Amino acid sequence: VCDVPVITNDTQDNVLRFRQYVQALQLRLRTTQVDCENLTRQIQQLRQEAHEPLLGAASLRQKLDKLAEENSLMHAQAEENRKMRLELEAKEMELSAKRQALGLPELQRPVTGRPGTAPAVEAVLAMSEPSTTEAFKSKCRALKRELEVERERTLQLRAKACSQILGREVSPPRKEF
Repeated sequence: VCDVPVITNDTQDNVLRFRQYVQALQLRLRTTQVDCENLTRQIQQLRQEAHEPLLGAASLRQKLDKLAEENSLMHAQAEENRKMRLELEAKEMELSAKRQALGLPELQRPVTGRPGTAPAVEAVLAMSEPSTTEAFKSKCRALKRELEVERERTLQLRAKACSQILGREVSPPRKEF
């Protein structure tokens, strides 16, 4: 940093020294502004990383939501298939009654698809959903434990990010019971 020029009787020398002093101050100001912008950008990046951990609870929640959506779509499709199957059986019975009334022979339903597929799908759907209160409670406890582990991990990641920002070690907050 340059010292403030002292005013002398030589005006041209004074103007030259003050110009150099002002230029040095302007350069220092620009350098400080660039450093400030860089530090602000680094802080924002660290905050973003702390709020969006790569393998934290947020990604697991997104995955869980996606799987739950797929599961509900699968159940909706199975319910629609069941309704259509019932409707088909009702129409086949109606057709059979009409054929008998006209004295025509009974038609054999053609076999399509793989035999036993429908019961297998029903069994898988029944297994994917808890059926008793105890099963629901057990699943809920398991999900709560998993959520608690992810919360703890998120707190540790945030503490690590804060430590990097501050340049010193920061402990994660204590667990409240």
